[in-house]
Amino acid sequence: MENRAHALIAGVFILLLGIILALAAYWISQRGPQRVPYDILTPYAVTGLSVQAPVKYRGVQIGIVDEIGFASRRPGLIRIRIAVDPDAPITTKTFAQLNFQGVTGLSYVELAESGPGGKLLATNGNTPAEIPMRQSFLAEFGSLGQTLLVRLNQLVDKMNQLGGPENQAHINNILANIETITQDVSDMQAALNPSLQELPQLIDSSERTVSETRQLVQDMRALTRSAQAQVEQIGEASQSFSSLGQTGKQIGQHISNTTLPELHTLMNSLTRTSESLDRFVNDLQQRPQSLIFGRRPAAPGPGENGFVPPAPKEATP
Repeated sequence: MENRAHALIAGVFILLLGIILALAAYWISQRGPQRVPYDILTPYAVTGLSVQAPVKYRGVQIGIVDEIGFASRRPGLIRIRIAVDPDAPITTKTFAQLNFQGVTGLSYVELAESGPGGKLLATNGNTPAEIPMRQSFLAEFGSLGQTLLVRLNQLVDKMNQLGGPENQAHINNILANIETITQDVSDMQAALNPSLQELPQLIDSSERTVSETRQLVQDMRALTRSAQAQVEQIGEASQSFSSLGQTGKQIGQHISNTTLPELHTLMNSLTRTSESLDRFVNDLQQRPQSLIFGRRPAAPGPGENGFVPPAPKEATP
């Protein structure tokens, strides 16, 4: 009986101790920080990640992994439910990556920002906000390594093709051509050595020629400026001649309209005067006494008093 009593007492004590520990854990959990949930959806593998794995923001732990499973509404994606501190700066530009803890092979969730200017991401227990996930550095390195190996294999295949018999024959021909070209270049260099020795003198002569050319160009510029000045003077003279021509044209019109008619009248008068003077001189030569006695009256004409008709001429036999 005593053994049963001791066993009963021990069982009751263990039961009470368990209840007390459970109440203490619940009380401690209630007094701890109330974390908020977020969902991380990823198409990549989550090797090494487990429940209760830490969640860090730039190296600072802000929560834990609550649950890992498949996204029922998005086939092919894995859903990672995390619980983080409510004051954690989770924004619309926050993304997640898996990092490894040393050489243990265990992973944890690392949160970071893709850039400044993100707004705080609101979440709640019913509809947790989603955080995108990027491939981890090791996964990217593995993908790049695989791609590098594929390209390396392709390069090796091309090198094998390049080393074939036909390509080797082409390479030998190319090398032979290069050797021939090298010999030709050497011969050309030997032929050019005398010309290269005369090159400094040619350069000096060229410099002098360039200097003289520059002087000639300057002289040509001065001559051009002088010619331009003369052209301007000729233009001014042309304008003066044009003005003079206009004036001469006006004078010619005036002479033609006024002076020439008067000159024509004067010439007619002089002509009549000259004819009269010519008749006077003829009369004076024929009858000089007329200068003293005057001109005799003219014989009366037909119908006038004293008119005597001339005697008829006799007919000749």
